Amino acid sequence: MTNNCVLRRVRLLLVCLGLTITLASCGSSASANGEKACVLVNRSLAILAQSHTPSATDAPVQQRALGLLRQALPYAAIAAGSNGNFQPLEATLSESNRVDIQDLKTALTAECASANVGNANAPGVFEQASIPPSTTTPR
Repeated sequence: MTNNCVLRRVRLLLVCLGLTITLASCGSSASANGEKACVLVNRSLAILAQSHTPSATDAPVQQRALGLLRQALPYAAIAAGSNGNFQPLEATLSESNRVDIQDLKTALTAECASANVGNANAPGVFEQASIPPSTTTPR
């Protein structure tokens, strides 16, 4: 291989690396995506609060609120991929197709509280459950 060919490959590699870094920096931050998710969650919770009694007659209200939660899920998932503080929010939103929306209200309210968006424990702290020590003796 000639020096010219090697130089071309090095230049191409540098250009590709530069483009990768540039494109990666163009995406929204975890905080921005988490905030978008919480805006949708808070709108959903406001809709639920306006309907004072959860009943079968409020099905359209429940569906609108549920639709907003489902719109919030992709934003929360993107945020959780970059920042573990948004994992509880993503997990709660992912349950919206299995768990009644009324049962998710408390968790969503805590996870999207304005002082700690995406983190029910406290800003900057994410606590994960620890695995208990084994009670059996190793072999």
